[in-house]
Amino acid sequence: MTTEATDQTFNLNLNDNIVDNMVNSYHVSTDSALETLNIRTINNIASNGDLTSRAILNLDASTLTDKSNIRLDLDSANHTIKLGDNDNIITLIGSNDDAAPKVLNSTINLGAGNDKLVIEGAMDLSNADLIGVESIEMHSTLIIKESQLDGLKDISFLFSENEHSTLAIIDDDGDGEISISSLLVAEPEDGSDNSNSTEIFDIRGVSQDGSEEADVVFNIKPAIDNSVDDIMVNDEPYSTESEGDSGYNKVELLGDTAGQEGVAEEFIYQIDSSSGDVISLVGTDVSLSGFTVGEDILTFVDVDGGTVTTETFADSVTVSASSINDVTDIYFAEDNDGNSYQLSVVGVVDETLDSMDVSVTQA
Repeated sequence: MTTEATDQTFNLNLNDNIVDNMVNSYHVSTDSALETLNIRTINNIASNGDLTSRAILNLDASTLTDKSNIRLDLDSANHTIKLGDNDNIITLIGSNDDAAPKVLNSTINLGAGNDKLVIEGAMDLSNADLIGVESIEMHSTLIIKESQLDGLKDISFLFSENEHSTLAIIDDDGDGEISISSLLVAEPEDGSDNSNSTEIFDIRGVSQDGSEEADVVFNIKPAIDNSVDDIMVNDEPYSTESEGDSGYNKVELLGDTAGQEGVAEEFIYQIDSSSGDVISLVGTDVSLSGFTVGEDILTFVDVDGGTVTTETFADSVTVSASSINDVTDIYFAEDNDGNSYQLSVVGVVDETLDSMDVSVTQA
C-alpha cells in the first residue's frame, strides 16, 4: 500500500513583534535598524525527480510597518502574499539559471503605499497576480505579460552593480506588439557608487509561445536615469536622445501622480477634441502634485483630427483656480457615456494656464 503525498498549505500571520522576536529577540527593530525575516518553502520531490507535493504559503503581513522586511525563497506553487499600506519592500529569490527561471503563479499584493518588489535571480511572474507594485528591482531575468505591465501603470524597473538585466514581456494579446505607456529605468537609491560599472537593461518582446519576437513600442518615451549605461530593445540599442528631444522626463498622467523635485518633467494628458468639445481620455479624475512652475511643462495630446490648439485650449475647458486651496482645476466636457473628468494641479494657482507652460499636440 502506498500513501500519496498531498499539497500542504501553511497559513502564516506576521506583525512587527513576531518578526522582531523571530529574527533577534535582543534587538528592538526601528525604521533605521529594521529586521529581515527569511522564509523558505520546499516542495516534496521524489527520488526519481518527480514533484509529489507542494508547500503552499498563505502569508498575511498586512500589519507590518517600515521596521520589518520579508525575504521569500519559495518553490513553485500558488502562494498568496499580502502586505499592508506602508512603503513595503519584499524580496523574491529566483533561479541562478537565466535559461530556467523560477515560475511563481502566485498572488502578490503589496497594498497601498510606494512598494518595491526585489527579485534576486531569474523569475517568471507571467502568471502571477501583481497588485500594488510601484517598482521592481531586478538582478537577472524577469518574465511578465504585457497585460500585467498595463495594469501596473507607472512602474519603475531598477537594477545596479555591473549587471545585465533582461525584462522579457509576453505579447499576451497576440497583436505582435508590446505597447508600453509609462516606464522608468534607473538605479536603485541604495547609496552605492556604480560609476565604474556597466549597466545594461535589455527589453525583449516575445510572442505567447516564445517562438517569435514582438515589436516593442513606447507610447511615451521611457524615462531613463543618467546612471544607466545602455538600453537594448530586442537586441538593438535604444537611444535616449532623439532629434528635437526636449530633455524632459516624460510622465503620462493615468491617475494621481507626484512630480519629482529637481527633475524637469513633461506631464502628458490624453484628450479628444474631434467633436468640438474637449473630452478627457484618461477615464478618471487625476490629481497632479509636485508640479514646478518654470521647470515642468504640461502637454495635452489630442487625437488625430482634434480641433483644439495651444492658443484655444484655456477657453475650451473650464478652469478654476483657488488660492485658498492652492490648486488649479481643469474640467473637461462630458464623454459619450455622460462622464466628465477633471485634472487638479495641486500647489499651483493659474487661472489662465499661462504660468504652467501648457501646450496641445496631436498624436
